[in-house]
Amino acid sequence: MDVLLESPEGWTNLRELGGVGPSTERIIKEILDTGSSRSYERLLVGGNLSGQPLMENVRRNIILSANLDKDLEEASRMLGEKKSAIIRNALVYYFDYLDLSIAKERAAKYEAGVHKGLTAEEVKKALDL
Repeated sequence: MDVLLESPEGWTNLRELGGVGPSTERIIKEILDTGSSRSYERLLVGGNLSGQPLMENVRRNIILSANLDKDLEEASRMLGEKKSAIIRNALVYYFDYLDLSIAKERAAKYEAGVHKGLTAEEVKKALDL
């Protein structure tokens, strides 16, 4: 299943790039073919390619509106995934969205001159390095 990438130097076999093995190649091919990858999604939520968690899980009880619970049930049935996995994925995406929003806000403040950047020395001093 060789995956070839176009580069300025011509076509490169994906496996020839450092750190790309069969699993990474499979994920990239799946994303190129379908636009998404279930294996990659499992990695995002702290699991490995077999779906086993890499970290200890914590149990939480949550309260949902009836409409949201109905949507969750339907998504679980349609995707063939556990409701807890869908909630974990949703939280990962939400926190990524928050990170992006905060970064955009900080960048806008920096560009407007409201905040100044820190020099390497200032960062070292702030971190006691």
